[in-house]
Amino acid sequence: MNAKPAPSRPAPRLYLATPVTADPAALVAALPKLLAAADIAAVLLRLEPSDPRTLTSRIKAVAPVVQAGGAALLVDGHADLVARGGADGAHLSGLKDMQEWLPQLQPSRIAGVGGLETRHDSMIAGEAGADYVLFGEPGADGTRPSAEAIAERLDWWAELFEPPCVGYATSRDEVHQFATAGADFVLVGDFIWSADVPTAALADAGEALRQGFAAAPGNNTLDSKMKALRAFAIVAASLLLATGAAAQVSLSPPSGPNPFPKPLEPEKPKPRPPAPAKAPATEAKDKAKKPADKPDAKAAPEGGGAAAAEDPNVDLVYGAYQRGFYKTAFELAQKRAADNDAKAMTMLGELYANALGVKRDYKKAVEWYSKAADLGDREAMFALAMARMGGRGGPPNREEAAKWLAQAAKLGEPKAAYNLALLYLDGQTFPQDVKRAAELLRMAADAGNPEAQYALATFYKEGTGVTKNIEQSVRLLQAAALAGNVPAQVEYAIALYNGTGTPKNEPAAVALLRKAARANNPIAQNRLAHVLVSGQGAPRDINEAMKWHLVAKTAGKGDLQLDQTLAQMSPEDRAKAEEAARTWIGGGK
Repeated sequence: MNAKPAPSRPAPRLYLATPVTADPAALVAALPKLLAAADIAAVLLRLEPSDPRTLTSRIKAVAPVVQAGGAALLVDGHADLVARGGADGAHLSGLKDMQEWLPQLQPSRIAGVGGLETRHDSMIAGEAGADYVLFGEPGADGTRPSAEAIAERLDWWAELFEPPCVGYATSRDEVHQFATAGADFVLVGDFIWSADVPTAALADAGEALRQGFAAAPGNNTLDSKMKALRAFAIVAASLLLATGAAAQVSLSPPSGPNPFPKPLEPEKPKPRPPAPAKAPATEAKDKAKKPADKPDAKAAPEGGGAAAAEDPNVDLVYGAYQRGFYKTAFELAQKRAADNDAKAMTMLGELYANALGVKRDYKKAVEWYSKAADLGDREAMFALAMARMGGRGGPPNREEAAKWLAQAAKLGEPKAAYNLALLYLDGQTFPQDVKRAAELLRMAADAGNPEAQYALATFYKEGTGVTKNIEQSVRLLQAAALAGNVPAQVEYAIALYNGTGTPKNEPAAVALLRKAARANNPIAQNRLAHVLVSGQGAPRDINEAMKWHLVAKTAGKGDLQLDQTLAQMSPEDRAKAEEAARTWIGGGK
């Protein structure tokens, strides 16, 4: 059976913040009706200051009520009390709190992060592994950005990054606006509780969320693909009109590229909802993207019904999973697994591993992956390999992990082939063998894996494990760039600009450099600055060039030549460039 394509962007969900609470009795009484009024992913418990024992008691009073309603309970701050109180995680404020508490909370509990003042702060949080980033909450003085600024930040994040983003809404209109902008979750609170009928206000917010999502571009598979390729369409068109003009300026490729930043893990659902890590979740509560290469089957048609049940080609387990009915998927998969259905066993492993419809339990996830792998399921083999490699559900075991990676790769699992290539390169689990690594990368690249395409391009560029072939290297860079691999976009742009291994095409190169620069790649920002200084391939624009130079320099990509250009500018123009750089780094454009 063929693997299904990844589903479209999942519908966003509500995240309910409580009033600041001293006595939880009224809250405990109100929550069941509120949780039934709308699709609530999580509740954020805000507490009046008190001693740790009292605060823990308050958390213990609220946690079972929230969890029984199928939502996760996160505590605003007080990360040290999360486990004692039985909560599912904490909302952390600022990078300092995140750096202190995120390692202690994960992986068993959720760690969301707010108080992120700049784009750079939010990227640090995402890179560190925050389960979500929050935009738009009021500062210490009670002020917050405009709704338009928050929506812009959500759109920027959703376009470029994987971790879920949350928009802080203070009205129904903002709920609609943030859902349209790309928020994975919308946090609502004070305007719900201050309404005459909070349950009605919450239901209305849920309707605004659905309407905003329906109005968003890219909320179906075709639109998503078009959105991802739209910026590249200019490049593709200009490739057909490649110019043969002689170069007066060339761009240097990145020095010492690292095509292997880290092993590829099985893809987790995106957005990763604030689902209980230590508490049950219910069906229709945790909409998320389907992990790559999930059980190969056709999704059930909308509504299911008797016709679906009678059709042997319909996989009701996956149909429920795809729609976010995780509890239903779990129950159906259990029945199928009892009949030795390997795909159903793999599904059970995914549900346990990602806390979807059940409490997270890596040990049970590994048990189900093992059973499915023994029956020959390649996705289960890969998931089991990465669990063994990472020590989830048992002690780390690189040898066993390597065995399952090899078997999954033999069956055509591209991410397994990529990770197995890494093992042949590091020479610890296997004797180092660059030729075997190249063969495995080719297998994954041919299957469309962009990380493998970029890595194999580097092999062909350097002649590592293969015969050196610049043209083949550039073809692989092009494929990886089209698939959204930002480092590949940078190197492909440089090849186009210089005419290395491909016809020279400066306009196409500059379009790609701009795309990668806006994705905050400092090398792209640096090379774009050089282009704008020279005026070759784009109109000369010293102010814009210096903006990108200063942004790249902040990320550690300094350049003495560009520093000299900056020093020669008038004080007025230099001030403009510096302000433009500060605006970009601080969240503007």
